[in-house]
Formats: sequence, C-alpha cells, structure tokens
Amino acid sequence: MSQISRRIRQAAAGSASGPTLVRDVFSVDTYTGTNTEQTINNGIDLTKGGLVWIKSRNLTEHHRLYDTSRGAHKYLSCNSTSAEQDLTSADEGVSAFNNNGFTIKGNDNADNNDLMRYVAWTFRECDNFFKIVTYTGDGNNGRTITHSLNGSPGMIVIKNRDRAQDWIVWTANVSGVLAWNHTYANSSSSQDQYPPATGDVINSPIGTTNENTQFTIGNGDSVNKNGDTYVAYIWANHANGSGQFGPDEDQDII
Repeated sequence: MSQISRRIRQAAAGSASGPTLVRDVFSVDTYTGTNTEQTINNGIDLTKGGLVWIKSRNLTEHHRLYDTSRGAHKYLSCNSTSAEQDLTSADEGVSAFNNNGFTIKGNDNADNNDLMRYVAWTFRECDNFFKIVTYTGDGNNGRTITHSLNGSPGMIVIKNRDRAQDWIVWTANVSGVLAWNHTYANSSSSQDQYPPATGDVINSPIGTTNENTQFTIGNGDSVNKNGDTYVAYIWANHANGSGQFGPDEDQDII
C-alpha cells in the first residue's frame, strides 16, 4: 500500500494516528523480582485493554495470566485447572494496567520474589490482533459469543473463572480442541488426543457468515455452565497481508 493510499484510507476512517506496529501491541519483557512494587515500562498502552502473562524462569510451575477485563490482582494459571485467584487483599500480582506497561506488587514466588527471574508477555487489545471477552454461561448448546476482533480468528481460548475446569483451546486448521493444562498438550504423538468432556467444544468459526465477530460453543462446564463466569482470549490469523500492520499497513504479525 502506498503512502498516499494509506493516508487516504486513514482520512476516510477519521483517523490520523498512523499505522499500528508490532511494538504497539506486543512485548516480551524479562525482569528480576524485588519484593516491592515495580513498574514494567514496555511501551504498551494497556488502558486500551490487554493481557499480561507472567512466567517464573526459576520455577517449573507458575504461569499467571492477568487481564484488564477481569481486573487488577486477579489471575488464572494456564498450567492448571484452578479457578480464578484474587490477590487484592494481599496487594500482590499485577496491580495496575498503565498507558506504557504494568505495575506489579508483592513478593509472591510466581510474580515478584526478590532476585528471582521472570518473563512477561504483553498483548494489547487491537482489531485484527487480540481481543478479550467475558461472559456468563447459560448452559445452552450452540451458544453464540460475540466479540470485536474484526478479523479472522486463529486461536480462541476459554477458561471457567469460578471452578476447576480445563482450558479449552481451538486453533484454525486443526480439528477438535485441546487443553493448555492437559499433559497431551505437550505430546508430539498422534495417538495422544485430548478427550474433551461432553459439550466442552469451541466450534470453528472459519467460513461462517459472522467469522470475524462471532463463534459458538457447547454447553460443557468448561465453556458454558449455567451461571458460571468465563473469559475468552481471541487471537487473529494473518495471511497474505490480512494483518494490516506495519508502516504501510500490509504486514502479517501472527
């Protein structure tokens, strides 16, 4: 796309903010724990929404996911079936989502213990890149979930926030679902297929009428138990310039 074409397109959309670059929406940061409050400045504006995924580099366990939709101090562990944990009273974990990164408090081994090493992956919500949806289950098979990705999805991940259940993961061009927390997720054997519980499905949205804005789920407890609350993380799928990122808005970044 030429510079002139890009400017015309931005003007038509009523935007003069310029193109979106990878560094605007994604960052990988390593840091050392301090036992006290510290701010990770990575240039990502999380006031626009996003996900911070933290992993201890010293310990084998402890994946913690914090996001702006569920709020500060609340995490889910993608290596575990555990329900959402709230560290508000302990004043630990990610305590603030800032316009240039995030703030973390406490001295927990998983997040900020003195001299321990960590890595954090930050994903900012952005059209055709990444979006977060929260919803309450209704127990109906074929339930439609509406989102604002505005692009073809490449991966959808759902977690029940209220009880111990698997992380249900759908990916484009792969049949069925898997679970992040299941031992089979790391297997290279075609014989090790993840056996989801009845109704724990995310139906492929590829090729459907509302592919860019909706997907449907089953009625299993991991995705749609009546009255339970859920979070869904949705990443886009880019191919042949569909990503529309970079200086000329013609680059794929997923």
